[in-house]
Amino acid sequence: MKRYLIILTFLVFGLTVQAQKKKKVFNLEPKMRLGVFTPIEFGNTALNKYYSSPIGYEGNFTLFKLYGIEFTGGITYTNYKYNQQPDFLDYEISRQTVLYGQLAYGIELNKNFDVSPSLSIGLEHLSHREGSYILARQTGFNTRIGAYLDYKLNKTFSFYSGLHLSHTNYNMEDGVSSYRKQYHFSNSLIISLGVEFN
Repeated sequence: MKRYLIILTFLVFGLTVQAQKKKKVFNLEPKMRLGVFTPIEFGNTALNKYYSSPIGYEGNFTLFKLYGIEFTGGITYTNYKYNQQPDFLDYEISRQTVLYGQLAYGIELNKNFDVSPSLSIGLEHLSHREGSYILARQTGFNTRIGAYLDYKLNKTFSFYSGLHLSHTNYNMEDGVSSYRKQYHFSNSLIISLGVEFN
């Protein structure tokens, strides 16, 4: 968590210095991103060891900019398919939903490409299911850092790709089972593709 706070401090400082050069303080520029993503899990975690990598859906909406910094809210949704393990819960999928707030700063590379470094903080809900029946639920604090690359088709439409590092700490009581220990957190590299409406 300390590394995220250090990164956040440098990111906010850098964005603030850059924003000082902007003439317009407040800019009402709504835009929306809709796309798909895949999380590549890593580390000694349950989502890495016992699940297949899913394809998820994401959407976010930016309402305004302040000193060039975009203020955005969003949601991601995906189902992880569980690979059955001996002597552990028998269920089919784990459904993950993340609601988040995001700060980003767009940097124009040329007339067609923009890059937007971003930092997101959100609440994750993870439910473990057998059909429609929920066997267990977890919530967690999610942080993501990364960037979007936008390719502008015109003033209204762009394609985007994203690369973000994600970490979640889940609320779960300690247990003796190694399975339970691996459900305390998750780490992933998130690759996303989609369409942006300006």
